[in-house]
Amino acid sequence: MPDRRAAYADIAVPCHVVSFADDLVAPPGYGEELAGCIPSATFDLVGDAGHFGYLERPEEVNQIIAKHFAGNGARLTGKNPDTRRRAPWAS
Repeated sequence: MPDRRAAYADIAVPCHVVSFADDLVAPPGYGEELAGCIPSATFDLVGDAGHFGYLERPEEVNQIIAKHFAGNGARLTGKNPDTRRRAPWAS
């Protein structure tokens, strides 16, 4: 795959990366690196879970996701013009 780090640096919406400690397909270091490429992105590591950690530890993963959205609610509404982005096809 091509290097997408430059594209990730252009992301202007709140992002949170979740990785799983025992993931052999996408090791946690990759998730941490991804979070580091996205401005202001945050990162969580779920322990005792492999590649399908969202199925293995659903309560923990759901809690992480809910916390992210609760903390970014105002920015996700589009009320802050600095974080609002138009779709490329929108006129």
